[in-house]
This record gives sequence, C-alpha cells and structure tokens, in this order.
Amino acid sequence: MTAGEHYRSRRAAATAEAERHGRRSRGYSTTRVVVFLLFAGAVVLALRGDSRGWIAAGVALVVFVVLAILHERVIDAESYARRVVAWADQGLARLENRYDVIEAGVPKVEDTHAYLGDLDVLGPRSLLASLDTTRTSPARALLAGWLLSPSAPAEVRARQEQAKVLAERSDLREALWAEGARLAKEPPSIEPLLAWIEGPSLHLPSSVAFRAFALLLPACTVALLFFGGALPFLPRAAWVAPLLLQLALHARHRVAIRAAVAAVSDHHLDLARYARMFAVVEQGGLLTGPKTSAAIARLSRIASFVDARRNEVFRLFIGPLLSWDLSCALACEAFRATVGADLRARLAELAHIEAHAALGTRAFERPEDVFPEILEGGAPRLFAEELAHPLLAAEKAVRNSVTMDGAGTVLLVTGSNMSGKSTLLRALGANVVLALAGAPVRAKRLATSPFDVRTSMRIRDSLDDGVSHFFAELRRLKAVVDAADAATTDPQRPPVLFLLDEILHGTNSRERHIGARAIVHHLVRCRGCGAVSTHDLDLAALEGEAKGHVRNVHFREQVDGDTMTFDYVLREGPVTSSNALRLMRMVGLEVEEPR
Repeated sequence: MTAGEHYRSRRAAATAEAERHGRRSRGYSTTRVVVFLLFAGAVVLALRGDSRGWIAAGVALVVFVVLAILHERVIDAESYARRVVAWADQGLARLENRYDVIEAGVPKVEDTHAYLGDLDVLGPRSLLASLDTTRTSPARALLAGWLLSPSAPAEVRARQEQAKVLAERSDLREALWAEGARLAKEPPSIEPLLAWIEGPSLHLPSSVAFRAFALLLPACTVALLFFGGALPFLPRAAWVAPLLLQLALHARHRVAIRAAVAAVSDHHLDLARYARMFAVVEQGGLLTGPKTSAAIARLSRIASFVDARRNEVFRLFIGPLLSWDLSCALACEAFRATVGADLRARLAELAHIEAHAALGTRAFERPEDVFPEILEGGAPRLFAEELAHPLLAAEKAVRNSVTMDGAGTVLLVTGSNMSGKSTLLRALGANVVLALAGAPVRAKRLATSPFDVRTSMRIRDSLDDGVSHFFAELRRLKAVVDAADAATTDPQRPPVLFLLDEILHGTNSRERHIGARAIVHHLVRCRGCGAVSTHDLDLAALEGEAKGHVRNVHFREQVDGDTMTFDYVLREGPVTSSNALRLMRMVGLEVEEPR
C-alpha cells in the first residue's frame, strides 16, 4: 500500500468513525434533555408531597451523571477521529506538494544565516514544511535546528536509524500527531511551571512528622467541632485551639504555600495537554522508566484539589478548617521532589521522538527517496546519483548526477536563462542540508562529507542601510571565502560546500570576469567543494587553468521556430549558446543587433 492509499484509507475510516460518534453524541444529548426533564418533573412531584418523587429524582440524577460521563467519552472519541482526518489530509497535502496548507510555525532565525534564505529552509513552502509533523514548540524548534545546523556523522546516523524504525510505525505516528493536535495552534508554554519545579526550595518542611502533623490537625479540628460538645471534660469551643494552630502554620509557611499553589493552579492544564502524547510513546515502547503520563495525571489530580479554592465559600470557610492550602502545597512539593527533576529531560525526549517521527514520516511518504551515506575521513566528497530538488513534484523534477571528489573541486555551471542552473545549485544545497539533518534525500544515491554549507544566491539590497545589490553580494561572498579559509587552517572544522549563483552579476563584464576568476581560484586552494553558476562564458577557461579542480558543465535550450523549451539535463563542457536576445524578442522587446 502506498502512502497515498494509506492516507485515503485512514481518512475514509476516520470520517466514518467521526460520523458514527457524532450520531451517538446527538443521541446522548437528546437523552440527557429527556432525563433532565424527568428529574425536574420528579422534583415538582416531590414538592407536592409525593415521597416517591424524591426517589425518582435521585434515580434520574444518577442516570444524568452517568450519561454525562458516557457522552464526554463519545465527544472525545469523535474529536480524536476528526483529528485523524486532519492528519490524513496533511499527509495527502505533503504528497501533493501543497505545503502552503500545512500548519507550520516558523522559528526566528538571524537573516545572516549561511544558507537559510537561499535554500528555502523555513517558511510556508520550505524544507521544514515538507518535514514538519511536530505539534509542540520544542520539537519544531529542534527539527528546524537540525536543518539549520549540520550535525556530526554519528548523530546523523542515529537519527536515520530512529527514522527508519518510526517509518514502519504508521499507527504510532498517527496517534502521536492526533494526541498532539489537542494542543493549541500555538502550543502553550509550560516554562513557568518548570521554573517553579526546578527552582530553589522555599523551605516547606517535607519530613514525615510534619506531614502527619499537618494532616492530623484538621482531623482534630473537625472532630472537636462536631463531637467535642459530647465530651464533658472539654469545652464546646475546644476546636478553636487546633484551628488557631493550623492558621499559625499557614502563616508561617505562607510564601512557600502561595508559590506552590499558584504555579500548579495557573499552569497545570498546559502540562496536562502533553499527558496523552507521553502515553502514546510509553505504550509504543519509545520511553522507558517511570511513566511521565502517570506523573502528569498525578499533578492534575493535585491541581483539581487546588482549584477547589476558587469557590469563595470553600476558600473562606472550609479551606481554613481543613488546612486545604497547606495540604495541597505539601502534595505539590512531594511531586516536585519525586518527579520534577526529570520532567524537563522527559519533555526533551518527547521533542526528539516527535522530530524523529517527522523524519520517519518523510521516509514513509517518499519511499523513492533514500537515506544518504555520510562519509568520514579523507578529502571532502559529494556523490549524487539522479539528484532532484526535494520540494519539486517527483513527476516534474528532472534528475541529474553530480560528482565532487576531492578538495578544491568546483563545478562551473553555464547555460542560458531559465535552463536550470539555479535549481541545480539549490537541489545540491537542499539535499545536503536534509542529509546532514538525518532526513531522506531526493536522489537514487547520495554520499556526502559533513560539509559546512555556504551560499550566495538570493541577494537583497537594503535601502534603509544604504547597501546596494552588488555590495550585499560582496558581503555574502566574503562570508563564504572566510568560512572556506577558516576550514583550511582549522582541520577540526568541516570543509565548506559553497554554492554561488550568477557570481558577481551586479557589475560590468570586465570586472565581473576578473573578480569571479580570482574568487574561484581562491576557493580551489581551500579545502572545500562547490558549484558556481555564471553567464560569463570566458570563465570556462578556468578548467584549463586549474586542471583537475574546475569542471565545466552546462544546461541548454531547444529552439523550434519561435518556441523555446528546456530539458534541464546537465551536460559536460561549457555552454555554446545563449538566449537572452531571443527571450527579449519573445516578450515583445524589439532588439536590433549591431552590424
């Protein structure tokens, strides 16, 4: 079964299930209304003096509560089924390259990043959007970080193995996403709760003796309040003494009590939303040790007791009588002591599982893509067989093979306008970024060294900063050259993979040629590899000047009368034709060649 067939099957099944639960939900709603009317009628009957009315009212009330519980379960099941439909819809959207309909947050990254803007790493239609099935902010930031910062070979291989395992577990990935979809579109921040859990103790005693004393005092107060008058040797107001002691204890530890109660009351619901995600990965055997889902459920129970204070009567009268705040604070402190230290680490593990599941989903959806081989040791190398851009539809993408073997290897890409030069460079960069993130790549085979990817492609000038297009390009080129120099002098740094599109096209032809030639010669002397596209056909002479390092390749157009087409096939050698004047005439610009 293909990924598309799987998603369509799951969508159909989940839609039918949602409709079935919807019908049940409507039935429960109607039944609850009927039972409520019967309850009201029974109360009226009882108030008129018929004692059987109270019995009927009690039975109706019990039935109403049971129905409410069952109805809530049906509503939850219907909601889950509809989230599965959404999961299938997003899977189909990814398969159809409709990334703009996928909900994907965009972490903020500095504009000076080495390749962010040039390789479409983030944004509505990007590498992240093509991968992202995460539902929590930490997981999305982690996945984005993998794309923005190439990892060490051992880490990449570990991610590949996790992704391969999860690619085979469609049910688990679906359940993880569907439970994660309970979170808001912008997942809540639980940092305030974690800050309290990991913060310094506020010296609320945690000894067994203190806890026992704190529990026995309210019991003593209540017992004396209700039964003290029956004992002849105790005054009727004897219950006031333990109550005063309770109030004194509360006053003594009020700062610690207030901090614990406020932290749990204000933020436990945000954490509770993660509980079912933890349950999925625990049941799937992806998390071992103490069950985090059970710990979060325990905190939720504590919080439900804490929230009883929201009732004014309870807070002013019953709470002080039972030392409610102190008891809740002690329970919160016990949770912090036994579970809190591991909670952040467990949340980080969940984020890693989500990110690995995203890589696994990509492998499941694109079985024609492959996990690359990460090369270590020796000279930098890049071998790509039948490579295509990962964001292009598979049926439209033209695949080309590229080899860069050894330090200082440069592909000099020439070709006419719109022939595919820029797409080739972006395909190289995007696939290497995916490879070093641990994701599958769009190729029949890809083997690459752990490169430091550097690009100069989409250059933007700045009116506010007074930076021209040419000067902005010079700054990008300087950053690429500096990175290549640093890798040459420091063997601990990865070699640079440089991708320079239309190098120095913002100046006159003579100075462009001199400058581009100098930059290519400089990069040849460095430890990296790269590709440089240009319209300057005279640069083809570099192949002879830097023998064994510069290799000419090109794209060409096909012309049939007034029709121009492109096959986007990479060929050896420099291009021997151009199409700028022909394109100008095709759009209606009359150009006369000098005689």
